[in-house]
Amino acid sequence: MVKGASKEVQAQSEIPNFGLYQLDSASSRKGVYVFTQLYGKLPLFDVTVELSENNGEITSYRQAYVEVESGVEQTEQKLIPAQLAVRSLVDNYLSDGTIITEVRLGYHGQPYNSETQPMFPHWRITIDNGDFYYLQAFNGAVESPQKRSELAPFGKQVDGAKTTENPENSEDKSKDKK
Repeated sequence: MVKGASKEVQAQSEIPNFGLYQLDSASSRKGVYVFTQLYGKLPLFDVTVELSENNGEITSYRQAYVEVESGVEQTEQKLIPAQLAVRSLVDNYLSDGTIITEVRLGYHGQPYNSETQPMFPHWRITIDNGDFYYLQAFNGAVESPQKRSELAPFGKQVDGAKTTENPENSEDKSKDKK
């Protein structure tokens, strides 16, 4: 997505911590480019920067940013393979003719009203109408599908307009624990 890459360059100098995000073309839509925060090489699906575009210019952004803390000792668990996740979804949830457009491993969690948000490995499976299915990568449990238009990002939000100054110290942060 060449257009999105140019938006990334425009945003680099104006958005705090933007280098920690990667374009998420499955979540992006006309006039809105979505970037997910990375933890290592994996996306935190619910932690995003949204760039709004109008006439080829970035006019505003909305950012969620989290600091990851791994305060819980975890034993290594085996993840189910992508093929098994897809097979389970096809056999039990998708109707005939549904087209899967993307399968991606990352972190996802349910939002709570607290400063700490637990996130766990999930397979995000995107289908052709733009809906997402999240399958817990340890046990294959499937969440109800999320429509792209209903997605609400994690963490505290920072809204900004390209035409206004956004001081570094106005950035809100929330803690995130996986």
